[in-house]
Amino acid sequence: MKFNYKLHRLCGASYGTPAATGSSILSSSSKGSNIVFTSDGNSVLSPVGNRIQVLDLLHHSCRTLPIEARSNIRRIALSPGDDRLLIVVDVNHYAMLVNFHRGVILHRFKFKHPVRDMKFSPDGSKFAVSAGKYVQVWFTPGIRREFAPMVLHRKYTGLAGDVTTLDWSSDSSILIAGGKDCMARVWTVDTVKDYKPWMMVGHKKPLVGVHFEDSDRINDRNQFFSGAGNTGSTLTGKLVARCYTISEDGVIVTRECRKEEDGEVNPEDADNEQSNGLENLGNDAVDFFSGGGNTLTAQQPTKTKDTDQAHAIVKARWGNTSRHYFSTNSSSNTVVSTSYSSAHSLLVVGFSTGRFGLYELPSMSNIHTLSLSHSTIGTVSINPSAEWLAFGCPKTQQLLIWEWRSESYILKQSGHAYGMRCLAYSPDGIVVATGGEDGTVKLWNSHSGFCYVTLPKSHTAAVTAVEFANSTVVLSASLDGTVRAHDLHRYRNFKTYTSDTPCQFLSMAVDKSGEIVCAGSAEPFRVCVWSVQTGKLTDVLTGHLGPISGLAFHPIRGTLASASWDGSVKVWDLYKSDGGSAPETFENGADVVCLAFRPDGNQICSGNIRGLLRLWNVDDGRLICEIDGQKDIKGGRKLNDRMTSDNNAASRYFTSIVYSADGTCLLAGGNSKYVCIYEISQQILLKKFQISFNRSLDGVLDELHSKNLGDGGPLDDEHDSADDEVNFAPHLPGAKRADDGSRKSRVEVLTMQVAFSPTGREWSTVSGEGLHVYSLDDDMIFDPIALTEAVTPSAVQVNLKNRKYGMALSMSLHLNEFALVKTVIEDTPYESISAVVRSVGQAHLNQLIQFLSKCMEDSPHVEYYLQWCLALLQTHGIFMEKNRGKFLRNTTSPTSAVNWPSSAIPFIAERGARGFDGIANENQRTQRHLFSVVTVHSLSVQRSCPTLRKDGAQLTSLWAAESESKLEHGDAKSNAPSKSSVAGAGSWRSKAKEFQQTLHDRPETSNSDRKLNIAFVTGNAMKQKEINTILSKHGATAGLNGESYVNLRILDVDLPEIQEINTEAIAKNKAIQGAQLAGGACVVEDTSLEFSALGGMPGPFIKWFQDSLGCEGLYKTLIGFEDKNATAVCTLAFCSYPHADPVLFTGRCTGKIVEPVLGRGFGWDSIFVPDGETEPFSCMSTEKKCDLSHRSKAVVQWAEWLGKNVDELWERQQGRPAIGHRGLNFKPSSTEQ
Repeated sequence: MKFNYKLHRLCGASYGTPAATGSSILSSSSKGSNIVFTSDGNSVLSPVGNRIQVLDLLHHSCRTLPIEARSNIRRIALSPGDDRLLIVVDVNHYAMLVNFHRGVILHRFKFKHPVRDMKFSPDGSKFAVSAGKYVQVWFTPGIRREFAPMVLHRKYTGLAGDVTTLDWSSDSSILIAGGKDCMARVWTVDTVKDYKPWMMVGHKKPLVGVHFEDSDRINDRNQFFSGAGNTGSTLTGKLVARCYTISEDGVIVTRECRKEEDGEVNPEDADNEQSNGLENLGNDAVDFFSGGGNTLTAQQPTKTKDTDQAHAIVKARWGNTSRHYFSTNSSSNTVVSTSYSSAHSLLVVGFSTGRFGLYELPSMSNIHTLSLSHSTIGTVSINPSAEWLAFGCPKTQQLLIWEWRSESYILKQSGHAYGMRCLAYSPDGIVVATGGEDGTVKLWNSHSGFCYVTLPKSHTAAVTAVEFANSTVVLSASLDGTVRAHDLHRYRNFKTYTSDTPCQFLSMAVDKSGEIVCAGSAEPFRVCVWSVQTGKLTDVLTGHLGPISGLAFHPIRGTLASASWDGSVKVWDLYKSDGGSAPETFENGADVVCLAFRPDGNQICSGNIRGLLRLWNVDDGRLICEIDGQKDIKGGRKLNDRMTSDNNAASRYFTSIVYSADGTCLLAGGNSKYVCIYEISQQILLKKFQISFNRSLDGVLDELHSKNLGDGGPLDDEHDSADDEVNFAPHLPGAKRADDGSRKSRVEVLTMQVAFSPTGREWSTVSGEGLHVYSLDDDMIFDPIALTEAVTPSAVQVNLKNRKYGMALSMSLHLNEFALVKTVIEDTPYESISAVVRSVGQAHLNQLIQFLSKCMEDSPHVEYYLQWCLALLQTHGIFMEKNRGKFLRNTTSPTSAVNWPSSAIPFIAERGARGFDGIANENQRTQRHLFSVVTVHSLSVQRSCPTLRKDGAQLTSLWAAESESKLEHGDAKSNAPSKSSVAGAGSWRSKAKEFQQTLHDRPETSNSDRKLNIAFVTGNAMKQKEINTILSKHGATAGLNGESYVNLRILDVDLPEIQEINTEAIAKNKAIQGAQLAGGACVVEDTSLEFSALGGMPGPFIKWFQDSLGCEGLYKTLIGFEDKNATAVCTLAFCSYPHADPVLFTGRCTGKIVEPVLGRGFGWDSIFVPDGETEPFSCMSTEKKCDLSHRSKAVVQWAEWLGKNVDELWERQQGRPAIGHRGLNFKPSSTEQ
């Protein structure tokens, strides 16, 4: 198992900082951090806590940059043009210089004053920072690591209050800043002779936005003052600059800078009219040495002047031309944020009431006004093309991307109101369901990282557990005392489960079949058991003396394990006839807070408050080993702790544990900043992950600063916001939800739950910051095994050119470059795939499957890649089965890659793209092929991993559901595959429906006429005849004696078979499929023929040998051997109801292989002569063959077993609880969806 997991993305929050549960820490004036668009306008950078989310709006994906700030991020800035540099500043003034494309931190430094605004110049050569009352301009460093990359250009002063906003002119020569002193000031970036900074007044509230208009637009609209401005200004002259200042009270003032024309001379400047070449040369010298002018030239000594706006505003005058008001009631509608597109003259304004407005300047025409939320819009941004508007609401952690022309959402994301509490992966690993403190359940796409639906709120308290019953049903338990079932097709709550007495549910579990759901309560201390379909409370399990902290179902059997604060773990058998029998109890010696079953069900792990993980043998109740994790998980001193982290027992135990997919490792998390992975057999810590380094969270630091320790305990003087009006007050000790008297409380760093993805390639944990997803998918490690000088990328291309595809693939796998491997895979002809796969060594199978899975994620060639998967299973299936633990993780990934487009359908419809029906009409043949191939071969994929059986069934039902209507009404015959097994697979559902309808229409059976309705699922008519003959002889079906207890109906379907050398495994798998198709009891049969000379081959593969070689070819395979002995084996599997464990009956017949003798038999009857006989089966009568054959021996055993258990089976068929249970364990009745 690999352990180089890395944080892939942070889900659950797309903007803002995590808020303490129940607290209201953000005032109406709190702005949060800013949002930035990339230069192409297709991606958004959104700070979340101390991390940055990059949201790709074109590809609808999200990733988290692999960097972390020291505290919550206050401001970010991205260099224009190439987006190469990103500057990040946190709330404590610490900054990072980051290479954005590579995600590498180049330099760290600290500003000495609060930073409220920061912007790069339009040419990218400098960036300006508001540092307290000053504005600092720094030179933009390079992308290489340097000892001192930060070089200060100049510091600008003149404002009496802290600077809150700033802006650059379009040519990067002028800088304007506004502050809390209600004034704005204009500076030239470089020293310009005779220029004096201009102070702008006229506002009564602090400024929230200052913006320059583009110089090109000024030149296009160059006009003169009319002399009738509302400020009374009588300035005339050429317009050289225009800016806008916006204050909190909703006032926007337009200011213009005008300069007298060359023919007009002010009286005060009359003495300075004459200038000579020496003065001009002096001006150029000032510009040269200040860095703002052009290089000195003797030919043009006077052209430096008026080449940029900085020189144009010299001796010019600023005046107010207009004043506008956004709202008449400015006290309740405060302006919080602004953004301006100078190239399009569009201004976006966000208000404290959750409303925004879009205006065209300078006319102040209102283009658009919309109310987005009830909370403050903390930041707004407009992309370079001025088409998309981004809004961030810090209080609700909501991010919205709005297209104002079409008036539609491009993206709308928000997390849980007070944080997440629990999570669960869907069976295919594509969907993640999370429950929050606000009582909502959200569904996240694990590929894109976005929340695609919030289920209608039905819980009135925090959600404590979520589980998937199947791929379409998710269950949630809550403190409000209900368990609710949600339909993922219609997104509604279709069933609610309640207890007979009011209680709060802390834990929940669903059995593997999805028919039983259990929930454990806090008080009274009991476990409630419901039927998922009927919603009835079927049982109540009592015996614990404390709250039920954890529940888990056995992965295979119907066994339930419960953990409690009373220090015990109890194992219950829910399907025993004597339901009142005492459960098996495992004593732990301390309060048990977490519980988990190993995937094979043979081991159970429990964790207690002493930090011990105890592993038990489920069968005999023996304690296998203990893992002491106190020292591994300890760490982090909280603000109100009165002791050090080493002595604090509250954070030294695990609250959530889960096994890895192969069962060799254990993932554990708890009330700490660490998540640990343990190796079970060696009982050692393999790796420890720290989920966050954000110092704004409580419990990140192991030691608090000594200067902040007082007599009454720790006192933290560091604020999580740069706004002075937000104050900090410690909450009462032990108050998790923030007491009413506190204005602010810190979010505690801890992990509420951990979970492994079914694919095994990622795991997730829920913390106060959201859902942390750690993945291996982006990790490609160079593998130097078997490398020589001849193995090069050019050699791979040469082999491709020479059509040596197998050699090219082998070389590319050794080089381990994804782009190269993908090129080889997609250049391989369809008909050569099988031959190329045979050339792949066993050492590179895992690697090839991983590459195929990654290629399938975004490739349209689904059929082509499924052929690769099929060839892999046919060639290396036996080896993969013997090493199923090694291939467990990667074998599920192809299933996920095929399944994930189904979750994208809502997005296609929402964005107005072509509907899925239109796409399906254009790709009917691909759908037919997918349905056929997946149906026939999905069980082959499952073969290498037992845990994939459910995934395979879901994969089959997915494509069947989406394409069933298309196949039945389209031209299915012309494009159907030629093989009978593939063609027959498309009619499974129709045949099963007809069969179930026949059983439904049959009149109800009376007690006096007890007959079992059993389906015999087979595609061989001769087998049907033989089994009917054998059963009638033994009275099981209507025969000579006239009495019978079995109604044997034939379901003519040729079931697909897994590639397995064990006939019992094949028969079991076919029986499970048959029971689901028939909707009730069924029997299937599998036959094998074992040649002694060939070591038991062909065995169960005799069907394919017979089809390929015929009887003559089978006989010729033994011509060179003296030993002609053979054994015919028939395995009969009976399944009493869907999802039941099949009962097996085996019959054997020994004999010899002879030359084919034509007769009435079928299959290989013409070459097999039983011992003691002189003629093969093909020459015998049907009655004689039924007395001697292997099939008759198996059927006789089955008939005898049916006779002994007919009463129990009949009771089961009538839907009543079975009586007696002579060796049978029945589950509650179910209806196949």
